Amino acid sequence: MIDINITVVIQTFNFLVLYYLLKWVFFAPILKVMDARNEKLRSLARGFKDEKDEIANLQNEYDSHMKEIYSEAGAIRAKSKEEAENKKKSLLQKANEEAARLLTQKKKTIDTSVIELEKALSNEVAGLQGEVLKKFIG
Repeated sequence: MIDINITVVIQTFNFLVLYYLLKWVFFAPILKVMDARNEKLRSLARGFKDEKDEIANLQNEYDSHMKEIYSEAGAIRAKSKEEAENKKKSLLQKANEEAARLLTQKKKTIDTSVIELEKALSNEVAGLQGEVLKKFIG
């Protein structure tokens, strides 16, 4: 059978006393520090996750805002292009009208000058005919 003598009991008692003493003096503070450290790490991890989510939300807001800005810019560009095209057509029409008016005016001036030149030439031809007749007859 098993003989249990007093030495085993004393060693067991010493072991238990030493275990609880070490637990109370050494292990408890270390475990407390380790638990605090683990909680701090968990808290930081939650904070990082929250920050990451917030960054993702801000990125989404930024992207949607930029899409709005680009669509507005496209609309403004299209409107400006249309206004420029209308202004171009208007200026071309005015220029064509002015050119037609100037052309008509110059044609009238040329027609008037041609008529005056024809009259002057006609008078000069008549005068020259008279002189030629005088020289021929005379």
